Amino acid sequence: MQQSVSFPQEFPEFRTERTNLMWISAKERAFVHRLYSDPKVQEFRGAPAYSSVAEAEEQIWQWRKMFAEQNGIRWAIYHREAQVMIGTVGLKNISKQHLTAEISYELIPGWWNLGIMTEVLTKICDYALNEMQLHSLQANIDPSHGASRRVLEKLQFRNEAHFRENWFHEGWWDSSIWVKRM
Repeated sequence: MQQSVSFPQEFPEFRTERTNLMWISAKERAFVHRLYSDPKVQEFRGAPAYSSVAEAEEQIWQWRKMFAEQNGIRWAIYHREAQVMIGTVGLKNISKQHLTAEISYELIPGWWNLGIMTEVLTKICDYALNEMQLHSLQANIDPSHGASRRVLEKLQFRNEAHFRENWFHEGWWDSSIWVKRM
């Protein structure tokens, strides 16, 4: 019997101990620009830094399109006590045939190493594997990003592959590690 992905008809919002995971509205374009132009975030993201708010607007539009086409979901991470957006987390490249998705995430550096991403990813992984009925989740991480690797290890992601110098970015060859949780 073939299983199928249970993609939500309405955007799912969640609450963790310290965060709210919500729809990213167009009003958050300045934050998305700040996040994706931060040099520390970009060091591990593997994509060019944003140079304008228009790029952030386009990204938000792409996330909305991804949800409408049932290819992915991207949440804003709001810190409830501070009442500010501190990052994003999402599922992308959802395969209805293979019941898989890629998980990706970013936080503003001032919120790193506080356990927030572990808390957020615990909720998203539980939702993806249990509610959406995905078979597995995978993540592509920079080998030098030890904190991200440790978070995923805590959540039972295991190494699948280490690709050396598999992509060219900002004038140099970089490597990636693929990890997977079933």
